[in-house]
Amino acid sequence: MTARLPIRPRIENHEDIAAYLQRCATANNLTFIELTGTRRHAQVWETPSNSQLEAAAFQTETTVERLRQAALTTAFAAATPARTMTGRRYSGVPAK
Repeated sequence: MTARLPIRPRIENHEDIAAYLQRCATANNLTFIELTGTRRHAQVWETPSNSQLEAAAFQTETTVERLRQAALTTAFAAATPARTMTGRRYSGVPAK
């Protein structure tokens, strides 16, 4: 979706970009995927590309810099993202 959203909530202090875009999607009766083209929990929101930030900034009328500050690697610079290790590569297939 590339049009400006009719309802554009303000981003809160200490709110990550995915949570903010989820609020925008919900307020406009959209899914997160319809708004952004990707899942909310995708790794892309840790460090979004400039094109993703520009698209979100246009839709929400928020500055690119403000959205960049809300990216996980910027907002939580001291944190190290970790992935859970389930021991299974695919659902229903036992680990070897």
